[in-house]
Amino acid sequence: MKYSRTAPRPSTDGWAGSSSPLGSPAANNLASAVRRSIVRSRHRLLSEQSPAGCWRWEIEGGSQLASDTILLLAFFGREDSVLGQQAAERLLETQHPTGGWSTHPVGEMEINASVKAYFALKLAGCCPSSEAMQRAREAIIAGGGADAVSPITRIQLATLGQVPYDRCPEIPPELLLLPKWFPVSLSALSAWSQAVAVPMSVISARRPVQALAAERGIRELFLTSPDTWPRICDSGRPFGLADRTFRFLRDRRCTPLRKSALRAAESRLNRVLEDPGGLGTTHMALMWSLIALHALGHDDESPTVQAGWKQLKALVVEADDGRSCRIQPSCAPVRDTTLALRALAAGGMTSDDRPLARGVDWLVEQQIDTTGAWDFDGHGEAGDSSDTALALMTLQDQFGEAPSADNVLPPKLRLLEEPDGEMDGDEQRTQLLERSTEAIDQGVCRLLTMQNSDGGWGAFDRDGDRKWLHRVAMAPAETLVDCSCPDLSGRALQALGQLGFATTHPAVVRCIDYLKQAQEPDGSWCGRWGVNYLHGTWQVLAGLAAVGVPDDDPLVAAAVNWLVAHQQPHGGWGETPMSYATLALRGQGPATATQTAWAVLGLLATGREDHPAVERGVRFLITQQQEDGTWDEPEFTSMGAPGSYPMRHEGDAISFALMALSYWARSASASQAGTAEAPRFGVVSEDGERYVASTAEAV
Repeated sequence: MKYSRTAPRPSTDGWAGSSSPLGSPAANNLASAVRRSIVRSRHRLLSEQSPAGCWRWEIEGGSQLASDTILLLAFFGREDSVLGQQAAERLLETQHPTGGWSTHPVGEMEINASVKAYFALKLAGCCPSSEAMQRAREAIIAGGGADAVSPITRIQLATLGQVPYDRCPEIPPELLLLPKWFPVSLSALSAWSQAVAVPMSVISARRPVQALAAERGIRELFLTSPDTWPRICDSGRPFGLADRTFRFLRDRRCTPLRKSALRAAESRLNRVLEDPGGLGTTHMALMWSLIALHALGHDDESPTVQAGWKQLKALVVEADDGRSCRIQPSCAPVRDTTLALRALAAGGMTSDDRPLARGVDWLVEQQIDTTGAWDFDGHGEAGDSSDTALALMTLQDQFGEAPSADNVLPPKLRLLEEPDGEMDGDEQRTQLLERSTEAIDQGVCRLLTMQNSDGGWGAFDRDGDRKWLHRVAMAPAETLVDCSCPDLSGRALQALGQLGFATTHPAVVRCIDYLKQAQEPDGSWCGRWGVNYLHGTWQVLAGLAAVGVPDDDPLVAAAVNWLVAHQQPHGGWGETPMSYATLALRGQGPATATQTAWAVLGLLATGREDHPAVERGVRFLITQQQEDGTWDEPEFTSMGAPGSYPMRHEGDAISFALMALSYWARSASASQAGTAEAPRFGVVSEDGERYVASTAEAV
């Protein structure tokens, strides 16, 4: 079933193998419960739309966000500020019973997060003899002490005088001057790595230090003196040779391009911070950028510095009592808005309804003029494939027919508090459809150009697959490169399929070939940007179905079997972020509404609406829903960077659950009635150059 505004395949089998065949009282009761759930979710989503027309939900990250904020404040002598004290309270709230801190709520202790949290709490005034600090210190010592932190954390400790810069890696700013064809140029790194590497290169060159009194340091966490630590260049890994070379040139002042490189770095930082948006204004990039600007001589009155602090403070979410705060890694209003609009469209609303029209209008305005793509926060310079694909599907949803079967979805009744109402006149709707068509035209061109040579899609870059970079750098390969990944490839394929691309189109053929190679032996696909195999498997199944791959294709059947096999007895699905490090944990973890919805959507996409696992998944969703229409989901199901930095998107549970319940309601009703598949907007000509209907045809 292609569930983007199309009806499912005819079926008269009922609930094969289920205890609730279609038409039975149990099935009717379930359908009624689903409709009530849809009403609550729909109303909740509408109530959270901003006056501008978009949605902007909180993104929760790990403890390192609070730690990094306090360490940044301490560098500028502001650790006693209200923000510093609130962040310290948050650290105490998230400390594990074992004493350390992790990157997500149920993760194991992570040495970098724990050392930074301990240091941050001490700087914020927490007494080292307190019970919390004693437990933390014991856990850190047992984990190898501060000696075991990563090279990047070494640099962070060096800015506060705890580690000599000689024991930190060299990051030469001259990387900015190297041509793109050079193997280790800045452009060889992933876009998110570039956003951090530029300010860190300035810090590496200028070596700024905020001296602290000895009693405020963390000598008690060192097993050996930092002065005796092996240098990065002493490492047996190949990046040791690169570091040794850079250090040799620095010591002999053989850096004739250093001034030019620093000017280039400063220019780039000014441009990013004064025109906020994209990866340059994530929390991590902002942290390093503010220190780098200080090292370049910018004082507190600098417009660029003030812009940086303003953007960082915009990421702070105070607790209701004002005692603590949560700090977001970034904001993603484009992503949030596309998911909300898709969920509402699936739930029976159309662009004739004012809230959806306002949301679509806002989304069209966020398209990047120079590229035709969309970026997660609406202000990026180039855009990314994931949000471009989401935006294309969201805009295309306007051109489909709403379900006509009676009692399939709740009627569009206006609740008293609901900001509803239809658009004023056909002319306004026609203009919106024309603008959407033009945006789709440009966006699909961009999406096609972002396809990698291997047939898949990455996030921000094309052919950013230089996996050997980790041999000459200081970070894991997955954070340095932006190579093809199954989940984003499946999402791009789904967008193309929804626009009329089929298995005969060359781009689709190459992507399917890539997905065949990327499928795991057990039938699943990994997910770089969502946790993990549940995310990847759902996205690929949705993509394959959208372009017309048969439901009984071996590629599809193996993935369906994997999903069914990993359903938990109560009907839900869940997977922990620890599955990235431990493959045996794939598809395992506390059940969540988000991941259950992914699995249900994956099964529905392949025409398994009559499978018992789908009904059990639907029942799990409606029984876990709260009265206000939301789902209580503290688990981290998203990723801020491939394989690391797990996150929790506040709006994911309600958006994906509403999609799953709405598509199930449509598929169950259509399966009972035997309706035919509706036509889709968009066609592809034989030469593959025409991918959307003309404005006149669309309107």
